[in-house]
Amino acid sequence: MNYKNNDYTYDSWEQKRINESFNFDYEEVANEYDAYLRRYPKDFLGYTFYINALITMGRIDEAKKELDSVVALASSDKRILNKVNYAKCFNEFINYCKIRILVHEERWIELYRLINDPDQEFGNISLAQVKMYCRNKLGLLEGENKKKMPYLYRQMIKYDYNDLIRNMSKHLIDEVDYIYEQENVSVFSTGYPLDMVIEEVQARIPSDKGLFMGTINDTYIFKYDGCGRVNGKLVDYFKVVVFHGTNDIITMYPYANNKKDAIYTDLNYINDIIYGPNSIIRRKGQIDRFNAKYKRGVR
Repeated sequence: MNYKNNDYTYDSWEQKRINESFNFDYEEVANEYDAYLRRYPKDFLGYTFYINALITMGRIDEAKKELDSVVALASSDKRILNKVNYAKCFNEFINYCKIRILVHEERWIELYRLINDPDQEFGNISLAQVKMYCRNKLGLLEGENKKKMPYLYRQMIKYDYNDLIRNMSKHLIDEVDYIYEQENVSVFSTGYPLDMVIEEVQARIPSDKGLFMGTINDTYIFKYDGCGRVNGKLVDYFKVVVFHGTNDIITMYPYANNKKDAIYTDLNYINDIIYGPNSIIRRKGQIDRFNAKYKRGVR
């Protein structure tokens, strides 16, 4: 549906179509929004979607340039910003872009001031994680009782590999048919060499293959044939989520990659290490390793 109000025009259906293609192909999304904004140059919200796509790909300088441009353009268009609800939504989206840029550039004092400014609009933007992340970076969490905090906050303060493995236990369930029949369940295959995979993953990140998702984390896609199942279907890919700009893994899980041209790193060479003629590694199921590590019995 195409809307026009004086010189303000946008196409809600076209926006929806572009936004729904956000399946790790942000280059395509950015290109489509670039073309879209040439047709609808006063769609200020459309600019924020474009800017966020640039930030996700790490094209920060371009994002900052577009951000300054659209803020200047909108501030000079009183007909638009006099629409209270539209202006509020626009300011919320602009602040979201600013938060992501400040996190990427590690400008923690500026970020702290922005997210704690009562005069700023944030709407439905969740600030809890980024506030905690910022406070930690500024050294404001010293002396806090880490043990009483949720998993993500504990890892922000002091990263712990064993805490990662415990948190990932929901993806390390042994192969049981009824589990795979449940919806939204992703589990690694029995025998998946988790420790070796984590070591190889951490050796290869951070890199330009990551996408800056949300406000504090990057996401990577890796390929390892038969690595696990998603809703009962065997898959060859898994996602790794890390704190932005680091190799500190928050979680990883099998992923049904429907976009085969998405950027990924192939780890299938690990099979040669395990099964090659000179291999001395004996494969062991992940649940056995998990139980041995934490001395837990299989239920």
